[in-house]
Amino acid sequence: MNKFKDIFGIGNQIVLDFYAKAVGDTALAALLTVKPEMLTELVKDDAMKLVEEIKFILDNKALDDSTCYEQISAIVDAFYEAGLPTDRRDYYP
Repeated sequence: MNKFKDIFGIGNQIVLDFYAKAVGDTALAALLTVKPEMLTELVKDDAMKLVEEIKFILDNKALDDSTCYEQISAIVDAFYEAGLPTDRRDYYP
C-alpha cells in the first residue's frame, strides 16, 4: 500500500479501503458491459498464441539440451510474457 500512498498521498487505511472498493466496483461494472462471447474469443486467441509459442520452442533444435532446461526455461518465459506467471521460474524479470 505504500506505493498507493505515495501516488495519491493517502495514508488513512479506511480511505484506502474505500478507494479499493470503488476501483473494484468500477472494474466489475465495466466487465458486466462486455458480452461473454467477446471475452471467450480473446481468451481463445491468447491461448492459441501461447500454444503456438510452446510448439515453436519444442521444435527449436537450438534449444536441444539433454535436460531440456533451455526448453523449459523458454516455455516459462512464454508464460510470463503471456501474463501467466508460474512458480517454476527461479528468477524474476
